[in-house]
Parts: sequence; C-alpha cells; structure tokens
Amino acid sequence: MYADLGKQAHIIQMDAQNTLHVRVERRADKYIWALHRDGHFHAVRFSAPVYSSEAAARAAGIEVRTDHLAHLARLAARRPKVK
Repeated sequence: MYADLGKQAHIIQMDAQNTLHVRVERRADKYIWALHRDGHFHAVRFSAPVYSSEAAARAAGIEVRTDHLAHLARLAARRPKVK
C-alpha cells in the first residue's frame, strides 16, 4: 500500500492558488514530515524526528494533511456567507 507513496508527489488542491505538500526529510537516523503551502517558507505543521522509515513518515504526514484540510473545511463552513 505504501510502496507507491514514495514515488510520487502528494498534492491536494485547496483552491486555485494554494496547494499543500508533504515533505519528508532525514534527520540523523530518523525521518520527519512537514506540511508546506506554496509560496510559504515555513511549514504549516511538522513532526519530531521519530519515524524510522521514510514510508512511515510520509504516511503519517498524509494523515495529518487530511486532518488539517478537514479542519480548514470545518472553519470555512462556520464562516458566514457574504451576499
């Protein structure tokens, strides 16, 4: 299941101008994930270096990205509509 995750970029369209990327980096002997938005240098969210494999870090990052997008959708749904 996770074999294909390392081979492709994982991008979810948020709207016409913003995308959210999961980046996996190696730190010493562990891996981290970070969520980055296009045009922003700093990560939206990131993990501590606790993952022993790149696939585990990427899978965790994708799960957090999904939760983050769901949170943004809930916030947008609560916002009053402008007429």
